[in-house]
Amino acid sequence: MRPIGLTDPGSFAPSVPDTFGTQLISSAGAVVAQDWPSGAKLVNFSAGFDFWVDWGSTGATVPTSSVAGSTAFQMSQNPGLRVIPPTTGYSVVAASSGVISAEFWGR
Repeated sequence: MRPIGLTDPGSFAPSVPDTFGTQLISSAGAVVAQDWPSGAKLVNFSAGFDFWVDWGSTGATVPTSSVAGSTAFQMSQNPGLRVIPPTTGYSVVAASSGVISAEFWGR
């Protein structure tokens, strides 16, 4: 019998990412837009501060009291491995400067 996730959880153990990426947020509210790496299917974003990611848009915004909301996910509050949607790319934004890292898997 071929092992599957239900009988062999180790077959879905995390592996080293296929591609690494970094986005430099140069100042508060600066938006960085990027395309998904070719063949990428899963992504994990991380940083030491609050940041937002908007799938398929170059217009991620930091929600403020003057903005009703944002289409972006607050990744620092909702971390984890994500399936990449069928969009061209993504944008990231933060309320402070810093580096956001991204790990991509193609399997």
